[in-house]
Amino acid sequence: MNKATQFDSSLEKLENRLTFIKSCILQVEKLNDQLDRPKEEMEKLVRILKDGEKLIRKCSTVSCCNNLMKKWRYASKIDALDDSLLKLFQVDLLSQMEILAIFKSDRFSLISNRGVSHKYENLGSCEASDPPALLVGLDVPLIELKRRLLKDDHHESRIVVSAPGGCGKTTLAKRFCQDKQVKVKKLQYGGRILLVLDDVWCGAESVLVKFMFQIQGYKVLVTSRNEFRGFGSTYNLKLLNEEDARNLFCHSAIPDEIMKDIILKECFMDLGSFPEDKKIPVTALIDIWADLHKLDESISNLHKLRSRNLLNLVLTRNGANENDGWNNDAFVTQHDLLRDLAIYQSNQEPIHKRKRLILDLTGKRLPHWWSNEKQLQLSARLVSISTDEMFSSSWPNMQIPEAKVLILNFNHTQNKYELPEFMKRMYKLKVLIVTNYGFCISELTNFSLLGSLCNLKRMRLEKVSIPTLCNTITELKNLEKLSLVMCHKIGQAFASSTTQIPEMLPNLREINIDYCNDLVELPDGFCDLVQLDKLSITNCHKLSALPEEIGKLLINLEVLRIHACTRVSKLPDSIGSLQKLSVLDITGCLRIRNMPKRIGELQSLREFQMRKCRGLRELSSSVTDLVELERVICDEETAQLWDCFMHLLPNLTLSVPEEVINLNWL
Repeated sequence: MNKATQFDSSLEKLENRLTFIKSCILQVEKLNDQLDRPKEEMEKLVRILKDGEKLIRKCSTVSCCNNLMKKWRYASKIDALDDSLLKLFQVDLLSQMEILAIFKSDRFSLISNRGVSHKYENLGSCEASDPPALLVGLDVPLIELKRRLLKDDHHESRIVVSAPGGCGKTTLAKRFCQDKQVKVKKLQYGGRILLVLDDVWCGAESVLVKFMFQIQGYKVLVTSRNEFRGFGSTYNLKLLNEEDARNLFCHSAIPDEIMKDIILKECFMDLGSFPEDKKIPVTALIDIWADLHKLDESISNLHKLRSRNLLNLVLTRNGANENDGWNNDAFVTQHDLLRDLAIYQSNQEPIHKRKRLILDLTGKRLPHWWSNEKQLQLSARLVSISTDEMFSSSWPNMQIPEAKVLILNFNHTQNKYELPEFMKRMYKLKVLIVTNYGFCISELTNFSLLGSLCNLKRMRLEKVSIPTLCNTITELKNLEKLSLVMCHKIGQAFASSTTQIPEMLPNLREINIDYCNDLVELPDGFCDLVQLDKLSITNCHKLSALPEEIGKLLINLEVLRIHACTRVSKLPDSIGSLQKLSVLDITGCLRIRNMPKRIGELQSLREFQMRKCRGLRELSSSVTDLVELERVICDEETAQLWDCFMHLLPNLTLSVPEEVINLNWL
């Protein structure tokens, strides 16, 4: 009957959301009219909006009666509609508003949209970044592009620059956007718009169609390895001649200082362990480097590699930075050729002497040395195996007793993925990373062999189901960090165990749970992990509450993040007992209305992140006792709640980051 008792508050929240979304839809419709856009794109949103208004009218009559069963039934409908609205608003409506706002602006724009696909992946910043300092072999192509795009010719308003990877398509596009003649043309003829779509993938014709507008002065420049003849004319960028290629190589090859810096070189080569064209979570790299190279959790080496154009560092949360001590919002991307270079460097030694074993397996094809009856004993310390949807899932034996890191990447259409038997003999393994890059969740099988990995310290599982976890990890006495990303059946995995969680994981210090959509409550026993100092639960939209005893039992907790858990409506009052807590993050918890009365007892709290807490109405007066609090990160509305306490907290700084729509998380 809990839903029935919360019926009125759920109805009020739905009404507020519908009002806000309706205003956004009106803005989009206005922009569509101004830009002569088809109205069909908004039909789905408008239809759901009308369904919502109809449901509210029905619920208004129910609200006045005492029929709990009817309230429970309608409360379920409200929750279902609210989830649909939230998803559509965060993805469909916000992305349309962002795109249309770009076209309505009166400035040149470069949508740095690398990897455009049918999923709109990586739609991010709309500013043209600077090209590399050294440009070779692009003078003639630049002149030709300016000649064709800057002339007032409606027949050539869209050009596709096509060439193989690594030929300089992106660099040419950046150089074009920053060219003085292009900017002068803009000043002479105000109202012109330049849109650049970088690295558009094969099969993205349906996406490109959405950018075909009949607007005066509107030009589109596309870079791709493919030609899209139905979209615009093609400019085939030629390969560099021998002299230009030599000059570029001498300037851009791995600098001597990197080759001399052994650790930095090793970090660069580790990047080849992840699949081509995939984002690499910074947290995964931190896990690898912590045990493989004895590095701390700083990402200074990533900054060094980025400064030499050997990778790109992408932050998916506005205002996120290394000072937050939270790298869940950071990813690394790398050009295909740089990945090939990293793998090439790793493969210079004979197979049995390599430090890294990186295998990309297709179908049933295996390397000849692996399929031989006489097995080599390999000395690799890092092992990465990537398999495609055609892989037979039959693992031959392999001897890699020195391996400390195992990375398994798979892209399967099957609903099960079997862990390889040879893992049993990886007695020195300290880091295990299993990532499913397919569309569907896969169940991990053969999970019991993890019981042999007595030295395992860090485990990261992504997009997998683990229904028998607790019955198979009884020997993981040394596991310190567990990360579960987009995993299913977490609650079931732990609940089905006959062994207590603290007995299974006595030394666990950090838990990260992200985008686990079926997590309704924390499994029983999580609060008994007394060694835990970091607990991060993010984007788990069905999590409704934290255990009341969390403050009484997790006495060593230093970092608590309940980020974007939209159904959490309050923090337990026992949170005041967390005397070591220094960082508290409730960003995106829309339903929290009040702070616990004991919040002021957090004597070690230094940072409080509370952006997008739109339901928050008041702070507890006990916040004046937070004498160690140095930084509150919030939005303007929440900042107003702090104003009356600022004179009592002289060390406190309010930080209000600018709100920026960022879809890099897709």
